[in-house]
Amino acid sequence: MKLNRLFLLIVIVYLQGCSSASYLLTLSEVTRPAVIKQKYGSTKIYRTSMRDSNKLYFEDNIIKIIWMPTNQQINFRLYNKSKYPIKIIWNEASFVNSDNEAHHVIHAGIKYINKESSMVPTIIPPNTYINDLIIPSSAIIWEINGPFSGWKLAPIFPFDMNGKRMPEYLGSTYKIALPIEIQDIQCNYMFIFKVIKINTNED
Repeated sequence: MKLNRLFLLIVIVYLQGCSSASYLLTLSEVTRPAVIKQKYGSTKIYRTSMRDSNKLYFEDNIIKIIWMPTNQQINFRLYNKSKYPIKIIWNEASFVNSDNEAHHVIHAGIKYINKESSMVPTIIPPNTYINDLIIPSSAIIWEINGPFSGWKLAPIFPFDMNGKRMPEYLGSTYKIALPIEIQDIQCNYMFIFKVIKINTNED
């Protein structure tokens, strides 16, 4: 299905990894199926304020979503602006890394041990919202360390062994595929984030 480029949003968010490094991202593009644009209209785009600089906004006639990424999970608030219930189809959602490798994801309420299991859709009634998060299942690791063994979240964005940023990732992109169903029509939103700067305490 043909996808249309919607916007270039020049708004940034700091992703805190280790204390010595951070990635500076922009939400550079969002795509939707052409049929959704025809049926539910174009997008509304606006920047965050300086005091809200850790939030990235996208809005159309179906949803409003605020992305609040960190280096271990991607938090979001999703509003259903329509007069119909909408569903997030989690089994078809994915996180795509800088190598264009798609990863299964989990969201809030899913136990780490069930990270590869099927998930039921999240239903959002009309004119309501949810707070949720996305974690790539590949970032959830069982670490064996004697009596302290347990689940660990690896950084989503790359760092070296000393916690320093990886300069070769400047300009790289990361994507979130988030399928949303409304009135039996599935809208496959693709949110594209770009690394525009990498900072360390050494800079």
